Amino acid sequence: MAKTSLAAREELIKEALNVSIVQQVRGVRLFACVVEKAAVAGKDPVHICFEQLARRFDLFLQRCHTKHQDPQRGIMLFDESSTEQRLQTLSREFKHNGHAFGKTHNYAEVPVFLDSRATRLIQLADLVAYSIFRHFEHGDSQFWDIIKGRFDEEGGVRHGFVLYDAAHPAPPHINLSNLDTPPSAIAHAFTTARTLVP
Repeated sequence: MAKTSLAAREELIKEALNVSIVQQVRGVRLFACVVEKAAVAGKDPVHICFEQLARRFDLFLQRCHTKHQDPQRGIMLFDESSTEQRLQTLSREFKHNGHAFGKTHNYAEVPVFLDSRATRLIQLADLVAYSIFRHFEHGDSQFWDIIKGRFDEEGGVRHGFVLYDAAHPAPPHINLSNLDTPPSAIAHAFTTARTLVP
């Protein structure tokens, strides 16, 4: 089997992002959190990202219900990882005890973890995460430029994307220093699978 060139692989990624996200008639809303570990020194980037994603997706679902009379519940899909048990626990805590911003109310289920080889939605989320990573870690915006307008936004306010870096540090009220998860790589991009807008 012949090896695909880098240029051909890049074109395939662009095509997949365009067909799966940009060209969808009903629209696709993305949610992502990017954390530079230096900007959250002493805090757990996984907890910060998950809290932001859970909160922002929950608020999106609430907006759909109140503004569009669409009472659907949401579900977060993640690639299987070593953080699975921890995220399941955080999800239950956010629902029952709340997080730094309140409780979540609009989820049908705790997050679902799937093998990316078994589902195209996780593969698509991986492409979105890769696009974000390439933009923020390497300054390569060819994929980011395709998806950057698809993060949840309303009234000119982008709700579906949060960045914590040197220029945008995490708010001081997020106190996660008591968590024992070691800091991960410089740029974390967790994305939910696509959500269709009414």
